[in-house]
Amino acid sequence: MIVNLETITWTELDTLDRSRALVMIPLSPIEEHGPHLPLGTDIIAAADIAAQTAARLDAMDPSLPIVLSPALPLGCAAITADFPGTLSLRGTTLKNVVVDVCRSWVGHGFDHLLIVNHHMDPVHMKAILSAIRTVEDESGGRIAETLSRTVYAGAENAAISRGQSLGLDMRYEIHADAKEAAYIRYRRPELFRADAAARLTPVRIDVQKGMRDGYTTFKQMGAMLGYLGSPQAGDAEYGKLYLEVAVRQTVELAMKLLNGETLPPILPKIEAFLDKQVRLD
Repeated sequence: MIVNLETITWTELDTLDRSRALVMIPLSPIEEHGPHLPLGTDIIAAADIAAQTAARLDAMDPSLPIVLSPALPLGCAAITADFPGTLSLRGTTLKNVVVDVCRSWVGHGFDHLLIVNHHMDPVHMKAILSAIRTVEDESGGRIAETLSRTVYAGAENAAISRGQSLGLDMRYEIHADAKEAAYIRYRRPELFRADAAARLTPVRIDVQKGMRDGYTTFKQMGAMLGYLGSPQAGDAEYGKLYLEVAVRQTVELAMKLLNGETLPPILPKIEAFLDKQVRLD
């Protein structure tokens, strides 16, 4: 049973079996995505993945209470903040927001929360993970964020393999790239600027080297139009695969969360990077 938080009453919410309920919270920032994709690419994708995951879980078990929260267009995106339209929070601000949202749910007795995220900025990720640890330590609830338990856990990804089969070097497909362009072409073709995309040539930048050299934004590293990768290579068929992979991984994560199973661990090298190299402010 799927309930949309913004359209139900508190009394209807109060009837749900809290011990079984899953609360899904899409969260990603408004951020520039080149001249070919909308500013809302990440939050559109997060909300879409959450809704499709909810539908898949409902088909598997119609008795499972699933609360689908409105998407929260918030996040840390300082690396693209020199482009108009990017709305970036400080890391501590996002952490405090996520803590307060999760505390509210846990305080009402809902302690299975899944944050559906489509934004990989390290500060953004650290803020969410720090917030989750804070609330879990306080409450004993089970809270997870999607990308940290898939991408950061080194999960096999058919979308990456498909990109490689197209001849793409996936190390450079980072932002507003073939994957994201393909997703928008598949799900929201009316928002895809085909004329702009057709004029874009591949942009391959070693972001880690750029950071070591002291640059703090993609633009400073040479991404003058705000994209990194090969957006012209992403077609609707690729977008369909990209979405299917994301939904499948999110369903699997949700089931582990609900069943009390161990979640896929974040790779140690990423844990170390977040701990030692990433600061929230």
